[in-house]
Amino acid sequence: MALDDSVSPSSEAEAVLRQAGWSPDRVVDISEWVETLSRQGNEVFPVARAIMENFGRLRFRHHGFGGPARYDFEINPDSWYGEREHVALLEEVLKTRVCPLGETSGAALLAVLSDGSVVEEMDGTVFLVGGNWREALDNRFFGRGDTVKLADDYRALEESGP
Repeated sequence: MALDDSVSPSSEAEAVLRQAGWSPDRVVDISEWVETLSRQGNEVFPVARAIMENFGRLRFRHHGFGGPARYDFEINPDSWYGEREHVALLEEVLKTRVCPLGETSGAALLAVLSDGSVVEEMDGTVFLVGGNWREALDNRFFGRGDTVKLADDYRALEESGP
């Protein structure tokens, strides 16, 4: 399966991924993830499937813990099972569909938007970490690219009401 440019890693990120056992033709069975996420009301759109199929079950630790990445992250969306209300609120704030991919920076949600952008969300603050998966990998591994705040503590705003 050939990866398109938005999902395939940069050459630098590919070197890190290969050390973890990844290859461009890697395919992970994501049927359980897709079934569970879909049953709970999440849309698993094509870019989310491509990321999960190629990078699923990979985990990278922060440099400080002996890992190869500037930020720790894992592609495994099962941490977000049962969190549809949380994801729905995020979709409302961002005005687009969101598919959970896994975790980053500890317990933050790592997710892909329907346009292929990748975000991190924790405690109601949302950051764009890449305009596509390639950029997000470079951000997570090397700290490259801009990290843009898209929403700041939106859950507190929701709780306080009008």
